[in-house]
Amino acid sequence: DGAGSASPFVIGGSNQRSFVSRALRVNAVLRWEYRGGSSVYVVWQQSRDGEGLLSDDYQDGINRVLDVPAKNVLFVKASYRLGR
Repeated sequence: DGAGSASPFVIGGSNQRSFVSRALRVNAVLRWEYRGGSSVYVVWQQSRDGEGLLSDDYQDGINRVLDVPAKNVLFVKASYRLGR
């Protein structure tokens, strides 16, 4: 290690503020069977990821996550049964 061991890495020490990461994920699935064996699936997913300083206020943490722009994803899957 060259000049000796490195200084310890401390998170949340008395003179440091800790960081926290929060995430919110929401999924919704819709399935429609329009014919025997044939179906359509629609899946919607929304995610929000936020980081910030550690806070004791729970409501503040929720508000920070809700203020982050959402990432929306939409999936569609269709299947069709051939024959009888």
